[in-house]
Amino acid sequence: MNRPRFEIGETNVLCTDADRSLAFYRDILGFEYVTEDHGAHRLKCGSAFVLLLPIAEEPSRIITYGETAALSFDLYAQDLGLAHDYLVDNGVEIQTVRMTDGYLIIKDPDGLLLEVVGP
Repeated sequence: MNRPRFEIGETNVLCTDADRSLAFYRDILGFEYVTEDHGAHRLKCGSAFVLLLPIAEEPSRIITYGETAALSFDLYAQDLGLAHDYLVDNGVEIQTVRMTDGYLIIKDPDGLLLEVVGP
């Protein structure tokens, strides 16, 4: 039997509060706003699309990055030090700082972990 071809589409961020997540992803991280549909917000970051889907009943329970199996996506930053300072100044919770290894682990408003990677 032939295998169908799969491609990754948009990333769904299951959140508890779309407006709070929108403020994080659009206003702090700078994702481009695309549209709203039935309470969900579609954003664009580079060529990738993200849908903030407010269907979660409670925040994430993941404590540390890599603790349990999970999907993850990286955010690339040209200057990791500048990104770190900007995120701190904007009240973003930073869980892990590994500047010498070239990454930070941050939390979104629902506790979802994102990896910020430098060059």
